[in-house]
Amino acid sequence: MLKSILFTHFPPSTPSENYKLFSLGIDLPMKSNLAMFCGMEWIKELSKDELKKWGEVMLQHSFDQEEWKEARCALLNSLTADQKVATESAIRSYISCCAEAVGATHPLPSLKESVIELYQQYGMEESAKN
Repeated sequence: MLKSILFTHFPPSTPSENYKLFSLGIDLPMKSNLAMFCGMEWIKELSKDELKKWGEVMLQHSFDQEEWKEARCALLNSLTADQKVATESAIRSYISCCAEAVGATHPLPSLKESVIELYQQYGMEESAKN
């Protein structure tokens, strides 16, 4: 079962003649936490053991923590759109493989965009239908 969430953005201190309303609706699994799916609070959502594992993986590559967070969010969003789920370990491993695949490219591409591109092209073996 899905729940719908509507985001609305009101630009601060914008003159009314230039005002535009931006809204975005997404569907998430009923028991999901929006922060977890969008990676906004991923550090708070994960156990100390998982954080340690993420830290170890991040240190092996040339991407910063924000790029890893964005890549995780992109992968979770892609999985959700395909009605699939994956373990945190599988997510970490997949993004690490993506980082490895593009790590020698100069200039260094966006990890998020690389994850999206590789997911669209190859999918994710370690995911399952929700």
